[in-house]
Amino acid sequence: MSSRAAARGAKYPVKIFSRVSHAEMEKIRDDAARAGMSICKYVRTRAVGGHVSGKIDVKTLAELNAVGRMLKKMWSEGHQTGPAINAVQAAAEDLRRHI
Repeated sequence: MSSRAAARGAKYPVKIFSRVSHAEMEKIRDDAARAGMSICKYVRTRAVGGHVSGKIDVKTLAELNAVGRMLKKMWSEGHQTGPAINAVQAAAEDLRRHI
């Protein structure tokens, strides 16, 4: 046994087993990937009631922030920003649903 495996066994000495359907496994795999976690860590966290939140794509977040800065500049210059703000809010809500 490697030292890494031994260390992991010391931290998590008890193994549990469960059967899931193919669809359930796919959902678990997708949710774990979206959260940036291994499947084991994701399942362990969820099993003990922990909160798992998705990681936001850094590039997407940077683009959303850039749009926000442009809207703030437009608003401060007196431009009509209502429709643009509504579009940004819709995009942010769509992003939130996918996280």
